[in-house]
Amino acid sequence: MDDPYRSSGSGRNASARKPAKAAHAGQSRAADVPKGWDPAPEYRSYDEVPWYRRRLYFMLFWLFFLPALIIIGFSGDVYANVQGQVVKFPPGRRLLLVIVATVTVTLGLVRLVVLPNR
Repeated sequence: MDDPYRSSGSGRNASARKPAKAAHAGQSRAADVPKGWDPAPEYRSYDEVPWYRRRLYFMLFWLFFLPALIIIGFSGDVYANVQGQVVKFPPGRRLLLVIVATVTVTLGLVRLVVLPNR
């Protein structure tokens, strides 16, 4: 039986043949999360994330239905699949999108009320 840790030869690359070490059970996933993103420990896979909390649908709401974006953005987190990891949208980005959407909807409503017959 082959032992993956036993080197058949000597030299500089002998240690490169070792398989990657398995993560310890107590190790946090935070070390695996790409820079700039927050870990999402409540979901193990992207399939578990509700469809309306996924990044694609959040952006589609931005294009087609701003009130849904505002409600979803204010009511909870939005998740993305980055490099195979389930991560939360950074709070600053989500808040910025929600504020811009709120201002856009407000200006549109004010325009309808102030300039009704133009």
